[in-house]
Amino acid sequence: MVMASLFPNYIFVQLDMGAGRLRSINGTFGVKRLLSNFGGRPSPIAQPIMAHLFARCERGGMTHQLASYEQGQLARVVAGPLADKIVLIERLDPIGRVCVLMELLGTTVTVSLPTKLLVPH
Repeated sequence: MVMASLFPNYIFVQLDMGAGRLRSINGTFGVKRLLSNFGGRPSPIAQPIMAHLFARCERGGMTHQLASYEQGQLARVVAGPLADKIVLIERLDPIGRVCVLMELLGTTVTVSLPTKLLVPH
């Protein structure tokens, strides 16, 4: 496992767009420039997108790359009490977890698991 930046060379900041002193950010050591539209105004990231990114973060700000699973695909659980179980991908939820169908105690149940616990089968 290798740690890598999800957005290399980017930093996200919360700005008061009416404050005016946005040029000073471009003068900050290590900052190349603000992402801007054609008019030169900073381009904000929509709040739901930022909320989704924060929801994927664990303590310490680390997140896991989402695997590309598809409905109906088989996967194997690699850790935890369900390790080595073969599961069927039912759907992905909005915060980066995978809802899977599995046989448990003689019946088929839906379980929500973090993607880091699964590998394609």
